[in-house]
Amino acid sequence: MGNNQVGFLNNSVQFEGKGETIARYQPDKDTIQVLKFPNRKKMEKESGHSVNIVPNDTKDNKHNKITVKEIPSECLSIDSNNYNSSLVPNALNSLGYELHQQIGYGGFSTVYMASNRRLPGVQFACKVFALDSLNKQWTNKFLRNEMRIMTKLRHRNIISAFDVFKMRSKAYIFMIYAKNGSMDAYISKHGGRANEDQCRKWMHGLMSGLRYLHFHSVAHRDLKLENFLLDESLEAMISDFGFAVYTEKAENDAVMCKTLCGTTLYLSPEVRMQDNVHGYDAKKSDIYSMGICFYEMLHGFRPFEGEYDITSKELITRQMNQDYRFSKSLHLSASCRNLINKMLDPKPQSRPCAKVVLNHQWFDK
Repeated sequence: MGNNQVGFLNNSVQFEGKGETIARYQPDKDTIQVLKFPNRKKMEKESGHSVNIVPNDTKDNKHNKITVKEIPSECLSIDSNNYNSSLVPNALNSLGYELHQQIGYGGFSTVYMASNRRLPGVQFACKVFALDSLNKQWTNKFLRNEMRIMTKLRHRNIISAFDVFKMRSKAYIFMIYAKNGSMDAYISKHGGRANEDQCRKWMHGLMSGLRYLHFHSVAHRDLKLENFLLDESLEAMISDFGFAVYTEKAENDAVMCKTLCGTTLYLSPEVRMQDNVHGYDAKKSDIYSMGICFYEMLHGFRPFEGEYDITSKELITRQMNQDYRFSKSLHLSASCRNLINKMLDPKPQSRPCAKVVLNHQWFDK
């Protein structure tokens, strides 16, 4: 018999036969669980009847069991070209998962409604990455990062990964489904902007989630309304950790980066100016992006948007001068305007951290 290799791994794990192989990340142990599914079609052809695939601890014929090997997470790789086993979603189906209608898409993934037969009544969203169409450097750096970070995060205001799988040409991230969708879509459907009280609820939840991230030395680096999801009670949650960065540092330490990433109109001035020598503190940049989001929730547009397209240089100048206005018709409280101004301070060293933002008097009402 030939051997299959699992491409999720730097040091490939060998299995006998040509069944389906899937790699599953286990955050509680920080290991990769590699599951080998028997070749159901071949077995059915040889036996002349249907074959049920059973867990490896079942007292049954050993040939129709799922075999499992466990390896350190350091072996994780997202290279889809270093092995040649033929993998199809039947392996996911054997674990109870089913994909349904498409509910979203982005530059790197497609999102589907999903369910698991073993968890009746629970709705999932599943991000599916077609690895063959993605840049190999991006998949090895950013997708790998997203998969590992999302499985370790556990907070009310953060979308965490429930299960993560890597197959031959696709990766799957299963998450709890947010019934009310993205914040930008919700606001667009409900008048184009939110009132101050609603924003206070959303901002408190989002800043609580961001403080949790920063406490664990994770910077998001792509905060925007499109990446905030709302559950059935309209609780706001941070999602999409494709550009997130993690470092082994204490809560109050800076997370220094040099990579230009994020969404243009949400970037802080220090990210735009790209100091390739010293870099920028991604935590402080997150605060700035959240300030942009805060303003947008209230106004329905971002603070530095104009009636015409401006150059990057002009945009930086406006940011450095805090050249934006609050709409008088909104009658925003003084404490609300004060907090936005602090979050949009062009000097990162003067910008408050997440903890200080949460202690601002605006949240006391």
